[in-house]
Amino acid sequence: MVDPATRSPTPGRARPPERYGSAPSRTRTRATYAVGAIVALVALGALLALALHKSTPPVAAGLLGYQVRSDSAVLVRFEVHKAPLAEAVCTVRARDRTGAETGRRDVVVGPRRDSRRVTGVSYELPTRARAVSGELVGCRITRDH
Repeated sequence: MVDPATRSPTPGRARPPERYGSAPSRTRTRATYAVGAIVALVALGALLALALHKSTPPVAAGLLGYQVRSDSAVLVRFEVHKAPLAEAVCTVRARDRTGAETGRRDVVVGPRRDSRRVTGVSYELPTRARAVSGELVGCRITRDH
């Protein structure tokens, strides 16, 4: 029966089970919520594990400095943080006073014989013209042991 004022079923009337089926039991409702909570926790854990994995890259590097040696060379100093047995390739470049690139090279940073994770590198970069800066573009792992 429908209440004409609210156009909703009359309060207190049960739903016809032959039309809607029986109402779910409290145990079934609680079990549904428990399974949903477990699925949500597993998904959250997987998301956190993925975020942690992506937030710790296998290689990190930083520019320590540069020195213009001549009209045809710049000394670029940088350090690389990586696993001791891993091999990385780091790209360095030099720019002139207009910002144009005057030199670029990939520098191989090989495995270490000791267990230290930080490797200091000094590389003399040849240039086509007098540079005013030396830069570390980035590093990537090429061989991971």
